[in-house]
Amino acid sequence: AAILRLDGHLGSLDLCVIYLHSGAARAQRDATKAAVTRSLRPRESCLSLLFGDWNFVADDKERFHRQDAGWTGERDGPEQDHFHQQFQVDRGFQELAQEAFTHDSERGESRLDRVYSNHPMADQLDSDWGCAALQWVKQLSNHRPVSFYRKGRRTTDWRDRPLPVNVFSDPAWASRTA
Repeated sequence: AAILRLDGHLGSLDLCVIYLHSGAARAQRDATKAAVTRSLRPRESCLSLLFGDWNFVADDKERFHRQDAGWTGERDGPEQDHFHQQFQVDRGFQELAQEAFTHDSERGESRLDRVYSNHPMADQLDSDWGCAALQWVKQLSNHRPVSFYRKGRRTTDWRDRPLPVNVFSDPAWASRTA
């Protein structure tokens, strides 16, 4: 894992790229995740994005085994439960959802590559957050590239625009809206 820290007059951004050990290496994955959580800045002071190859699936139907045509994601359930508590509950991260498989091998397909953000839920009122799996480039990797974004919503209807900041600065705002 590696974290790029960006700080500017509009705030702070941490971009954390993840590669966790594959196979039955749960202890090594847990150690990396613990190191990442220790390195993250508080949600209140920094927008953080975690993205990469997690090497465990987040749902029972996110790993398909070709040989027996069965779903095998349930074996990652305990690890996903631990991740959910450690990152989503304790740190406020949420997945930028996309449903496509992102890893393909002779054994099967899975959704190992994911993006998580700790943005406040209220940010979704006037911004769109998203994620998409891009085209396969099999000559380079068995993993699909994943793209993510945040964009402000554009509206032509004045009623859909947020209130101007000076409205909230009025000393009578609280008493008029209570």
